[in-house]
Amino acid sequence: MNILILSGRIGQEPDVKQIGAGQVVTFSIAETIFHKGEKGTAWHDCEAWGKAGEMLAKYAQKGSGITIQGSLKYDEWEKDGQKRKRAKVNVYAVEITSNWKGDGSRKGDNYQAPAEDSGSDGLPF
Repeated sequence: MNILILSGRIGQEPDVKQIGAGQVVTFSIAETIFHKGEKGTAWHDCEAWGKAGEMLAKYAQKGSGITIQGSLKYDEWEKDGQKRKRAKVNVYAVEITSNWKGDGSRKGDNYQAPAEDSGSDGLPF
């Protein structure tokens, strides 16, 4: 089973790209981590399609607090004869918890994809 739940802040303005009839929103999340008494930041590259992506494009901005559910996937490519690999989170549910675009009056709204939108495992979130 491949399920991730992450909470943090969006690191840069979400990037919306039109792909055919749909769109994909790419962004990164900064997560505060603690390891052996030291505080640090872990960065996670994410992409959201469909309704989750639409919500991010409409309401999220750099610095927004966010909780996502998704699955981990790997992109692989070759550059200068070297094989490269990068982990990315495929987001299928999102909750924006603070710093909405606009007047800031909306708090805690979320989108959870129905099973047919969630992708590989049919989970409702």
